[in-house]
Amino acid sequence: MMARLSGVVEFAVVKILSALIFPLFLLAGCATESPEEKAATRLRQAEAAMEECKRQAGLQGTPTPDTTILDVPEQRGQPLTTEGANIIRLKVTCRGELEELIAAKQARAQPR
Repeated sequence: MMARLSGVVEFAVVKILSALIFPLFLLAGCATESPEEKAATRLRQAEAAMEECKRQAGLQGTPTPDTTILDVPEQRGQPLTTEGANIIRLKVTCRGELEELIAAKQARAQPR
């Protein structure tokens, strides 16, 4: 009876230790990205998301704006061109993607 109980205890100890140690091995094997690599990955993903949004909106030929501001003081009083209207449409339609792209560009430009 004692031998059987001892085997059960050993089994339980092995199970507990495995449950505690296994995640450590997984974490040790994970490749970690440097901040520069993370910023580059974020920028690539933001650019891809922006291009996809432009494609879905039918605005592939429209240049990607550098800001989400709709009212540009330099353009006040000037006639609205097709390109200007497309840029406004892009800023509205792809607002989230544009904000992420701008933030990713800023994050990558900041020195670490």
